[in-house]
Amino acid sequence: MRLEGRTVIVTGGARNIGAVLATCLAEEGAKLVVGDIRDTSDTVAKCKAGGGEAIGVTVDVTDKASVRGMVSAALEAFGQVDVLVNNAGLYGDLEPQPLEELSVELWDRTMAINLRGPFLCAQAVVPSMRERRGGSIINVSSGTVFNGFGTANYVASKAGVVGLTRVLAREIGRFGGRANAITPGFTMSQASKDLIERHSMHQFLEAMIASTPLGRAEEPRDLVGAVKFLASEDSSFVTGQILNVDGGVHLH
Repeated sequence: MRLEGRTVIVTGGARNIGAVLATCLAEEGAKLVVGDIRDTSDTVAKCKAGGGEAIGVTVDVTDKASVRGMVSAALEAFGQVDVLVNNAGLYGDLEPQPLEELSVELWDRTMAINLRGPFLCAQAVVPSMRERRGGSIINVSSGTVFNGFGTANYVASKAGVVGLTRVLAREIGRFGGRANAITPGFTMSQASKDLIERHSMHQFLEAMIASTPLGRAEEPRDLVGAVKFLASEDSSFVTGQILNVDGGVHLH
């Protein structure tokens, strides 16, 4: 129970990676605030079924007032915010397309969700963390920042998350806070499975598995250990780092 007594906000917690992270963090004793623009009731129920405390909050991470409302709900329910997992992101709805065909509207929407969202959420939790002289912010970036595979809007937004993480580490470190990022590989969430079926990407998946040293596709649960580590005191002297979790596709 490494997270017993800690309050954790997970954005994008209604489904896919976020739902798995929230449920598993609850199993470690955390009090979960599951934020999403979608219905969070299923994830909240799973957190409670495992013996944890949890609330669901409807939030639009691109909207400052909505984000502040989520953090206020967390403070009202549990009195503190110890960990923020910035997981919400635009991914599964993005269609592969070349740079010259990208619309400005899609570029802006991607940046709003994938980069403005983590910024607003971090900005909203910092006062509570400063008051408690500590806290951990965990940003979910992407392994695509290492190889440039993917649409320009998505990859650029996730690269921005890395830069944001490094600035946060310097700023909140002054009062004992920590900020780190994880870079998942191509993870077999439902969103990824739908993407494979929609675009007949089965050969891509086979090639990716063949090039992975650990020899299998990544599952959402493969990210749990890294997030637990960064959320707990086990990583009390780790900040400003990018923890790559992709089975060895990218070797550092």
